[in-house]
Amino acid sequence: MYVQKFNGSTWEYVGASGFGDEPVVPTSIIVGRNDVVHTTTTDFWSLASTVHSYQNYSWQSQFICIYAGYMPFAKFNNDVYMGHFGENGFHVNIKKYDDSGNWTNIPEQPGPYFTADYNSTIDIVAYNFGNLYLTLAKGDIWNSHVAVAKLDIATRISGPQNEGFAIYPNPTNGVLNLTGFGNLLGFEITAITGKTIYKSEHAPLAAPVQIDLSSLKKGVYFVRVNTSENSHIEKLIIR
Repeated sequence: MYVQKFNGSTWEYVGASGFGDEPVVPTSIIVGRNDVVHTTTTDFWSLASTVHSYQNYSWQSQFICIYAGYMPFAKFNNDVYMGHFGENGFHVNIKKYDDSGNWTNIPEQPGPYFTADYNSTIDIVAYNFGNLYLTLAKGDIWNSHVAVAKLDIATRISGPQNEGFAIYPNPTNGVLNLTGFGNLLGFEITAITGKTIYKSEHAPLAAPVQIDLSSLKKGVYFVRVNTSENSHIEKLIIR
């Protein structure tokens, strides 16, 4: 297998020797920090999935697992993340390319509710404010539905999306709305240092609720919403 780069006028090979001796199925490609090229393949015969990284004028390959399936990439601040089916072929994992040139699982993983069969396709994308989103068709070929999870790359706060509630707009100029929360008990806003900036406790409240945060300085905060069932934390940008 070969990778080519368009230099503005012609196509040229990246690593003249290429990589892979057996028939392989290419899946995805991305360019990360220091112009390191990453691409993935699945062996046609053995279904072994591998990620290949081109640096120091050569291709370095790292085996991921048997049948990792389609392995999409996402990039945030030049850090490259890759999603794939785990070693058991069902649980979804996310890896990050580290400074040592290895692909390692990030500390926070999507969770047990993100499993899928071999026929599913996954995808990930990184948002400008540091959120990593994962989507897949969860279920089997006869009965499946779309599921989405969000991970804050910086704080490792994760959870399923589309739960019927919303915190918006985010980013905000100062007005924040809370809708769709059942049995709302209270909420608080904290600075990135952990200091509580705004707090409200009631039992219970009926959403929607609107909060005026126009007195706060521009920056990154966290909003925690407490209900009778659980708590939800989300990063908040005030601009």
